[in-house]
Amino acid sequence: MNRFFLFALGATAFAVLLLANIPVFVTPGNPDDKLLHFAAFAVLAIFAAGALPKVPIRRLWLGLTAFAAAIELVQFLLALGREADWIDFLAGVAGTAAALLIAYLVRRGKSASDHAR
Repeated sequence: MNRFFLFALGATAFAVLLLANIPVFVTPGNPDDKLLHFAAFAVLAIFAAGALPKVPIRRLWLGLTAFAAAIELVQFLLALGREADWIDFLAGVAGTAAALLIAYLVRRGKSASDHAR
């Protein structure tokens, strides 16, 4: 377990949860909301894969997908000035999948090079 990635995962997960549930604010440059969801979950997935290198990619994907669903559920139930949105959820799942695909390929390549020694 890599401490840097573990700290980064926790800090990023906290930030994503907080930012997803505070009232809407203007983001500098006004980037697309779905792009922000995609990017946030891609970063979470990279940190998760680095923090938990022995956890199978499928389990990381399931955990981050559950986190994305939980964020939308909190937005739906608590009405904190944000609205739950299936497209936001799907953007998070897509960001997770894209980053974990890269993590899978890196792990597979590393495993192959370890066997070659």
